[in-house]
Amino acid sequence: MINHKKKINKIKTESFLTDFPIIFLLQHHNFTIKDWFDLRLKLKEIKNVEILNVKNSLLKKNLLTFDNHKNLEFLCQGPNLIIGCKDENDFKFIWNFLNSQSKLQFISCFYKKKLWNHLDIEIYLKTTFYIYSEFLQILDKKTNLYHTLQYKLNINPLFLIKSNQIQILEHLKHQLEISF
Repeated sequence: MINHKKKINKIKTESFLTDFPIIFLLQHHNFTIKDWFDLRLKLKEIKNVEILNVKNSLLKKNLLTFDNHKNLEFLCQGPNLIIGCKDENDFKFIWNFLNSQSKLQFISCFYKKKLWNHLDIEIYLKTTFYIYSEFLQILDKKTNLYHTLQYKLNINPLFLIKSNQIQILEHLKHQLEISF
């Protein structure tokens, strides 16, 4: 029975992480039943928002496989919950609501499977959604190019080819000098 419950929770968490393009990872402190009720009631006003209260161990396992983020294990410390949002128009409302709650602490946000901190969100909300998204995509392309050049291109063989050519030319020069 316990294994079935764990499997169901794992599938539920995985589908939650893939279904929502905007996911807020939060830590809650000393939540009472009334706090939970108020939180759910406030977020029910928005159609495309859901809350998932999940165990840290399960969340860590799912975040480690979530879009190749390898170093996210340290984010899940203490009692966590995740809020998923499907509509970008509700982003600002949720962010303002989360900032007004004293028992909720923002940890991170996954926006279209990209890891964001609070500064990214602030800039995003101050600028046009489209402009900031395009900016981040351009940065990602430049970063990917940099990583490709840094890790995939091994410059050492190129230096060896050059030194081999110099040695061959010196050898040919020496041979020509001897023959004359």
